Order: sequence, then C-alpha cells, then structure tokens
Amino acid sequence: MYRKTLKTLFLSVFIVGVGFTLFPFMKSLEPNISQISKLPYVDVSGMKSGETKVFTFQYAKIIITKEVGTTEKYTALSIPFQNGEYFLPEFDWSRPALGCESFIQKDGYYCLDINEYGFLWFDFMRWDLKGKYIGDSSKFGVIPDIKSIEFEQMPDQLLLLEM
Repeated sequence: MYRKTLKTLFLSVFIVGVGFTLFPFMKSLEPNISQISKLPYVDVSGMKSGETKVFTFQYAKIIITKEVGTTEKYTALSIPFQNGEYFLPEFDWSRPALGCESFIQKDGYYCLDINEYGFLWFDFMRWDLKGKYIGDSSKFGVIPDIKSIEFEQMPDQLLLLEM
C-alpha cells in the first residue's frame, strides 16, 4: 500500500535533486564575462546600408557587410589571410591551399592574380558579396559558400564569437 507512495516520493525527490545538481553545472558551461571580454569586437557604428568593411586579424580577414534596406542586419565572412595573401580553398573551406593577392572585388570574391601560365585560380571559383557560390559547379561538383562566422550584435558593435 505504501510501497507505491514511497516509490513516487523517492522518484520525485531524486529528480528534483538531480535538477538542482545539474543547474550549477550547466550554468558554469556558459562563457563568463572575462572570456567574452577577450573576444574581438568590430565597430560598425558608421556603416551605411550596403557598405562593406574589411577587418584584418592575425590569420583571417573578416568582411562585414551591412545588408541593403535593413537598419541592423549584417553578414560576416571569414577568409584565411597571411603575409599579404588570401588563402583560397582546396574546393572547400576546410584547408586553405593557394595564395591570392587580389581576391576581394567590388562585385564579389574571385582571384585575379596572373602567373606565367595565365590566371592563377579557376575562373569558375566565384562568390557574391554575401559569400554564396555563383560559379559553374559542373566541373568539380558542389563548391561551398565562403565561411560565415557567428557573431553577437550589440549597439554599434559586433562581438565575433568565432574566427
């Protein structure tokens, strides 16, 4: 008679105890203020609609674009950059393979460098200003978009959560 009541009581106390035990643990997994303060901030206070700004960090160029017609929507792209060259992908953005000095153009992203054999990079490797692939994908299959990075929007600043 009391066995069912005791089981229910024990189970409910156990579940509440596990909940109270897990709450501080889960709360400690969130980044704290000192970690957040070390993340890079980008000032976007003076950006107009449709404007693009390029920010240089140690191993990447971050391209921030304020989208046209919106007041507070941004696109953030990350392109590997070192020693004055953009490092273009080996058919995906997991491993930068080939250096290119002139990669960012006014109408999109593609390499215009020329060596003794002609253009340094494939002419079908093109991305639009939002980082979407717009080239011909029939030669090598699906080619991914430029890596967009996560950010948190704050008043007049973007907090870059990854690089």
